[in-house]
Amino acid sequence: MLSNNYDLYRFNQSAKLEWESLLQHPDFMLNNGQGYLYANSGNGVNSTVRIDIEGQLQPSDEDVEVPLVYDASAELAGFNLVGNPFACNAYLAEPRDFLVMNATNDDLEINASVNGVIAPLQGIFVQAADADDNAVTFTKTKPETQGKGGALTLNVYKGSALRSFDRSQGLQTQGPQPVIDRTRVRFGEGPTLKKFSLKPNGAKLFITQGLQDYAVIYAEMQGEVPVNFKAAENGSYTLSVNPENAEMNYLHLIDNLTGADVDLLQTPEYTFEAKTSDYASRFRLVFSADDEGGASTGSTSFAFINNGNIIVKGDGILQIVDVTGRIVVQGDAINRVSTSGMTAGVYVLRLINGSEVKTQKIVIE
Repeated sequence: MLSNNYDLYRFNQSAKLEWESLLQHPDFMLNNGQGYLYANSGNGVNSTVRIDIEGQLQPSDEDVEVPLVYDASAELAGFNLVGNPFACNAYLAEPRDFLVMNATNDDLEINASVNGVIAPLQGIFVQAADADDNAVTFTKTKPETQGKGGALTLNVYKGSALRSFDRSQGLQTQGPQPVIDRTRVRFGEGPTLKKFSLKPNGAKLFITQGLQDYAVIYAEMQGEVPVNFKAAENGSYTLSVNPENAEMNYLHLIDNLTGADVDLLQTPEYTFEAKTSDYASRFRLVFSADDEGGASTGSTSFAFINNGNIIVKGDGILQIVDVTGRIVVQGDAINRVSTSGMTAGVYVLRLINGSEVKTQKIVIE
């Protein structure tokens, strides 16, 4: 496999430069379940090289456990490059998000679906949360808990989300543009995933919390999160949001630069102009989703506005939540609430009676 035109690299979070070359390490072994980066300079832009690897296929009836390393002192602490050892699609037995190579094979993005399908021989980056998070298990059976809790996946494209072609040349509009980058807000609790990129100057979509940049965070089902974007070049971009396993009551994207307030339930894509010199803190995502836990009855209507009052039909604890996720009213057995002190806008009402939770969106003008 040794050649001047191509090489394999393994990822070592504890190494100074993280990437270790097969050409430079005589002890370099291809371990089952580990991932590797293949680089091909070739003799031309479209050159390809075949790599033949000797070994045994993983038995089809066995899961594969792959060890993870966590070095708290490493700049990329917890990141491990692992891979699907099967000759068919696989999943991670315990749900977690991961990074994959993008469509143009020049940078990383999070897995496209919350279901987390991993293709045969596909390498993925996972991040160990701590020293106790020391293994992942690949399985051929889709776990029932995969994607539980719902999520919002944000995708960014260059230009329009759909490719446009020169019709003077007889070419028609076809298919979607490749996604430049993704980020995800999951509902509930679970392992976050920090932002990790192969291209320092590539376009990036991420969420900042504290001093850290994340590709995946967890949040309550009502609230607001900052969505940062850094352009790789000046021009038009499109941002879309895809709710998965979540029934949304309210989903708005706020453009901090232009002031635009986009109702993503009505218009699921937002096209904007961006420059490389723009501040990264470009957007805010404000959302409210139905709580699918317990014996929720979803968005059954139980309230209406009459003569400046919210009239509530039913018993239980009433919560009124504004678009920022702040509870502005909460109390037991409240059947009438004056709107005189409330700012005009959209609110989410929750009526909680034991394990039964009803939610409803209401607009105050």
